[in-house]
Amino acid sequence: MSSEKRPRVANRRSAAIAGTAVIALGAVAAGCGGGTTTKAGATVGKVATFIPAGSPMYAEVSTDLSGPQWTQLTALAKKFPAYPELIKKLDDDPKMKLGWTVIKPLLGTRAAIGVTSIPSGAAAQAGSGASDLAKGSLPSVSTGDAPVVLAAEIASGKGKDVQALIMAEGQAKVLGTHNGVEYFGDEKTQGAIVDDVLVIANTHDGLFKSLDAHAAGGDRTIAGTQRVKDALAKLPADVFVQAYVDYNAILKAGASSNPAGAAALNALNISPDASLAVSLSAETDGVRMKGIGSGLGATSNAGAQDFTPKLIANAPADSIAYFGFSNLAAQAKFTLDTVLKSNPDAQRQLAGALPQLPALLGVSVDDLKALTTKEHAVIVSKGKGVPNVALVLEQADGARASKTIETLRAKLPTLAGAIPQTAGKVAAFEKVDLGGGLTGWQTQVPNSNGFPGTLAPTEAVDGSNVIIGLNPDSVKAVRKPVASLASNADYAAAAKQVPDAVSSLMWLNVPEAVKAVQALQTPGGKDPFEGAQGKKLKANLAPVKSVVGWATAGAEPTTEAFVTIK
Repeated sequence: MSSEKRPRVANRRSAAIAGTAVIALGAVAAGCGGGTTTKAGATVGKVATFIPAGSPMYAEVSTDLSGPQWTQLTALAKKFPAYPELIKKLDDDPKMKLGWTVIKPLLGTRAAIGVTSIPSGAAAQAGSGASDLAKGSLPSVSTGDAPVVLAAEIASGKGKDVQALIMAEGQAKVLGTHNGVEYFGDEKTQGAIVDDVLVIANTHDGLFKSLDAHAAGGDRTIAGTQRVKDALAKLPADVFVQAYVDYNAILKAGASSNPAGAAALNALNISPDASLAVSLSAETDGVRMKGIGSGLGATSNAGAQDFTPKLIANAPADSIAYFGFSNLAAQAKFTLDTVLKSNPDAQRQLAGALPQLPALLGVSVDDLKALTTKEHAVIVSKGKGVPNVALVLEQADGARASKTIETLRAKLPTLAGAIPQTAGKVAAFEKVDLGGGLTGWQTQVPNSNGFPGTLAPTEAVDGSNVIIGLNPDSVKAVRKPVASLASNADYAAAAKQVPDAVSSLMWLNVPEAVKAVQALQTPGGKDPFEGAQGKKLKANLAPVKSVVGWATAGAEPTTEAFVTIK
């Protein structure tokens, strides 16, 4: 028990113990740039013993400034013009330079932060996101008022120095002891130093629960929680930050304050041990992010299925961007079904609307579904001034797709005419020669918004592919490119860890994307890369060569992205 009466508890840090925050946040900032090698499957760091078991959010970073991650991240940072400017600013600021000189020798090897529970306000916010549940997305949760504990290792034997630095702020003071541990701070933020770890909490109860968990050890802490260790063990071995989210706890917090959310949650069959594990790591030529889910029930895939990308052969080698996915019909059905299960009114409205679709569109719902049951790709390639943009839909039955598209094409002008915003703005389709014996159909859309290119939506059925482009050139570009994206050396290097089967795949050629943004400026519009600040932005984007990302479905859905920096 505490030997001193507790002051009034508040939920936010104050400037009274700014020294505490400086040390802790300095540790975290350093950790975001490197640290010790964390072996996959290894126990989390000592700092995790100060985070109570059951905490729904936990993150740990390494603060070993001479470790491989920090070294690698520094090497990457030096490729950006902003890096030496930042270092110079820090060196030129006597207070910052002195502060870092004091803090650096006090840092240990790891720091961690834990949100120990979801407050009612955040739960209500999460509960309002039934649509997020339906999409298999994690609801947005504000942790502004949540109880938070931060633990940072300090250099061996430096505890007195750290406490002296904190107390030097003048307003922080010793508040008492808790089970023999001296704690200090003010009414709003409290801290203690135990076993060469600085612990900070935004409530007294939070600090005492942290100290009690550490004293008890074992499964009373995140460090001794098997499902946390199992989740983090699936991440790469060498990372500079890793995080764990108790997915089920957050969803339940939201559902508890929202009946619709509760109904949606029950329909998803999420495991009590559902979790997400995320990591960030620096590599020789870039930065990698990885996320793995477990026990997510129906939200694991949200209707998505793994496939082996074939339409990448339709993307030109110098494509600006590529996004591949499959079976959009199944994903839309999953989202719709989940929403309808928690919304009887929407069920009745849909039941009344569906029978009217065939008469309105001239095709059946099954015909529409057939267009989007196989592989799909959005391809952005170089064009004449502005980029070409095309959607490619692989078909199981090209003849059926051709008939469906023909019917929709005939109906579109009439449908557009019934909508005030588009009435008279969509012309009838006309035949257009796309070369190679392929005939397509195009319409004209008024360029009322000053778009710098020609808006002539064009569609064609090319064998087993339906292609819909921004204009005829967009369709031509993705029919049979001379060389495909798969032959691009930069893409091949960045995508070397992409598995054969994925549920989605994306690629972004950053230098070409910058050019495309400039080309898309409307007449009289401001080029974001002009002027002093614009030129700095462009210079700092130059080292970023590409972004490749992918996801896989299954019992443990995975998302991974790699940013190439050279």
